[in-house]
Amino acid sequence: MLRSLFDRWFKRGGGDRPPPTPVAPVAATVSAPVPILGARRPLVSGKGEVVGYEFHVGLHSLQRGGAAPKLAAAAGYVAALMMAVRMCAQSGRVGFAELPLVALNALDEVGTVPQGTLLALQFDAPVADPDAVGTQLRRWRAAGARIGWRSDALHGLPESEKPDFLLVVQGGRVLTEVLKEIRERKIMQAALPILAFDLDGIDALESALQAGADYACCVLAARSDPAGAGQIAPQSQRVLQLLNSIVRDAPTDELVAAIKADVGLSYRLLRYLNSAGVGRRQEIGSIQQAVVALGRDELYRWLSVLLVRVSSGRPISVALQEMALARARFLELLAEAAREPKPGELFTLGTTSMLGQLLSSPLARVVESLALPESTRLALLEGAGTRSVYLELAEAVSEPDSERFQRLACEFGGRERVLAMSAEAWQFAANPEHA
Repeated sequence: MLRSLFDRWFKRGGGDRPPPTPVAPVAATVSAPVPILGARRPLVSGKGEVVGYEFHVGLHSLQRGGAAPKLAAAAGYVAALMMAVRMCAQSGRVGFAELPLVALNALDEVGTVPQGTLLALQFDAPVADPDAVGTQLRRWRAAGARIGWRSDALHGLPESEKPDFLLVVQGGRVLTEVLKEIRERKIMQAALPILAFDLDGIDALESALQAGADYACCVLAARSDPAGAGQIAPQSQRVLQLLNSIVRDAPTDELVAAIKADVGLSYRLLRYLNSAGVGRRQEIGSIQQAVVALGRDELYRWLSVLLVRVSSGRPISVALQEMALARARFLELLAEAAREPKPGELFTLGTTSMLGQLLSSPLARVVESLALPESTRLALLEGAGTRSVYLELAEAVSEPDSERFQRLACEFGGRERVLAMSAEAWQFAANPEHA
């Protein structure tokens, strides 16, 4: 998938460019410890699917201090970035990051980079030595990366140095107007791929893709309502009713009857329990057996995942499902680290926080339709109570160098442990066998 995606991408955007000439790497004069790089934002394609991740490495702080500290810190971050990107590539995903210009010369040896890795460069001032920068660009491209920059970048590079893609951000201008203007320019006589990033929410991401961006990524808010509200689909309503039946401790016969009344639901449950991933020794042949074999807690969890999977109706529904599952697993991992007595309730908190967007319904309406613990309700509706810290951390993790994230992460084992849990949660969400 990765190869075909970028073959198509760059045939359209830069197929006439001659193969880059490998250049000997320039040695860095300092080294730095390699940090954990688990903070990521989903990179969504025009088809509404997560095709990779933006690694928000937070290198803006490198603009302070002298040249040596900049280079040392950049070396550590870029090494961590390459490690994370390689892990993404193993599952067919793309890695993307925006880096300061110093990162081009941050490592003493780049080695190979997963084909199609996206690196956007920050040009805050005209380039002092265009030839040297051009050499570094060719070096990274020869290693496997694709290099782009902002559509309004002040770079001062030679005309021959074209980007592989263009980056746009949500600034003061309306994003749709910016995208239209870029398309009308017909840079290089062909439409370069456009990546819109740093968008301020799900609705902005969806709007950017509908306006013509090829890829987009955004900050995931702790709680948000969709721009337009509609009715919850009947299939989702049935799953909500089953969840409530489990919470009010309905008799097993009642649960079995409700599941059997929905042929699609029955099929999904039996297929799940008899799948190789579950690893049961004996085949489950009836819904009665399935409900007993799972138990109520696991049935509730499975239905929560299913609710995410069956929710549809938006162009980016597939991506939203993955975001919801990643958040749910992240909160559950945090709860396990904090020794919460019922970490499964934090899984529910995570999925529910995204259901408003998935169901195109106000979050308050979704919460009212579910029988949730009071602490969960408070966190979702008011951002208050003992469990609100979990949602706050789920939002802050995409800004791993912020003071807010550092403060919140201390309660769950520290920065590196929390970032590792975030990476594990995204791996969980990418697995299609959960429901």
